[in-house]
Amino acid sequence: MSGMRNLVFAVLVAFIASFFLTAASVRALAPAPPLQAEVNLVSSTFTIPGHPPAIPMPSSGSMAVAVEGAGVVAQKNGSQVGAIGSIAKIMTALLVLRAHPLAPGAQGPTLTINAADVADYERVVAEDGSSVAVTLGEKLTERDLLLGLLLPSANNFADLLGTWVAGSDGAFVAQMNAQAQALGMNSTHFADTSGYSSQTVSTPLDLITLGRVALANPTLAQLVRTQQATMTNGETIYNLDSLLSTPGWLGIKTGETGAAGACLLFAAREQVAGGHFVTVIGAQLGASSLSSVFSSVSRAVTATVDASTLFGPAALPMTINGYLRTAWGSASHVTPVMAGNPQIVVFPGETVDALLTISATSAENGLSPGHRVGEVTLWEGGQVVARWNVLLNSPIKPAPIGWRILND
Repeated sequence: MSGMRNLVFAVLVAFIASFFLTAASVRALAPAPPLQAEVNLVSSTFTIPGHPPAIPMPSSGSMAVAVEGAGVVAQKNGSQVGAIGSIAKIMTALLVLRAHPLAPGAQGPTLTINAADVADYERVVAEDGSSVAVTLGEKLTERDLLLGLLLPSANNFADLLGTWVAGSDGAFVAQMNAQAQALGMNSTHFADTSGYSSQTVSTPLDLITLGRVALANPTLAQLVRTQQATMTNGETIYNLDSLLSTPGWLGIKTGETGAAGACLLFAAREQVAGGHFVTVIGAQLGASSLSSVFSSVSRAVTATVDASTLFGPAALPMTINGYLRTAWGSASHVTPVMAGNPQIVVFPGETVDALLTISATSAENGLSPGHRVGEVTLWEGGQVVARWNVLLNSPIKPAPIGWRILND
């Protein structure tokens, strides 16, 4: 019996030992937790050295000027609501192209002028609105109608296109307002398709948003910079924007009514130092005449382009405080190292933002100095313009087996 007890005891001890060895092996094989980040940027916002540029503003009315990538660089009464005249036709054109997409240069569907279209043309002429003549049974393509809408600014083409897309002016105007809200143009309201109504209003800042969207549509961007065109019926039409003869001018849309005064939604793209390009978008409302608008806008664009400068983000004091550590006590400080040597176009006094991101990294087998554990991105005008790699300063030691066994 004593021998049997000894045998049972030995088997029990072996079983228990095997159980704990197996459990220890499982613990040792279990993945270690990721690095714990206790780091932060010393500064997440930086101001470009120098004084903000003095962009000339008009003596009356309102204006706002923005640079793609840098945001608004100058404004006068930029949030002031006012009538916008035929600038409204840019929203009309956007919605037409959304409903009936058109490749650049393509003609698109053909529409036949009916009695209602002729009556609307006669109404526009009677109220002294801008128009393009139509005749009963005449056939015009979508491109013809968009050119007539945007170059000579035909109010009757705005009405015709709105009815074609939505079935009625009212339904189309509702779409215009819905799209304005979707774009965040919260101070904008459309009362008609053409902008002839004094109740069709916006602000220079809202219109910059509309201008960006217009330029992002290749067909619309091509149409608004067209100086003159011949429609399929043989009629030649001309753009009211006389600045289109200026190199780099992208146009967009003029507007002029008794309520709105003279208005312009404009854009230009010019080359600056280092082969970089600057795209300027802006709007002026409430001027006394289109000639005065063209003069003030030209001065503002020239001053904006002249104020741009190249800047190397490597000059920014990018510093990170804190360290990364493991659950088993190994730790390392980190250093940001510029990825490449980018040059960006900036404006003195402009602010740029930095964002630190630490990647979830497994350190169970240890990490060497210089291992990439994250990045810092530099943002200008909603775009990433530079990056720093975040690297370990010192080694991270592997997780000890004993720690793994005790911390499953």
